[in-house]
Amino acid sequence: MCTRVQADRVSFALEITNRDTEPAAVKARLKYTAKTSDFRTCPGAESEDFQILTVPAGQTLTTDTAWCSVARTATPTAYSGVGWVVAPDADYGTRVLSPGAHVYPGEIHWTPDVL
Repeated sequence: MCTRVQADRVSFALEITNRDTEPAAVKARLKYTAKTSDFRTCPGAESEDFQILTVPAGQTLTTDTAWCSVARTATPTAYSGVGWVVAPDADYGTRVLSPGAHVYPGEIHWTPDVL
């Protein structure tokens, strides 16, 4: 789970690695938080449901940041992404949070600290 802060946008992405010798189908869902602990549907998501993705054998797939990108606010805001990657026949699974980005005008503080 990754967060990217740019001058005008904050984007989130999932990085999924397939260590198998065959392609793997997975269901993935990505949401984000901004200022609150409530998970919000990403503006670029087709729906709130899981999306089916195929990860090529022995490769890593990173979701397009267009799937989950929001305008950066002018006021101090804490952002975090949350993602789920589950088997195609599962309806739930463990979530993974990105590092928190506490975005202020002119600076960003990461939690936990990111070097």
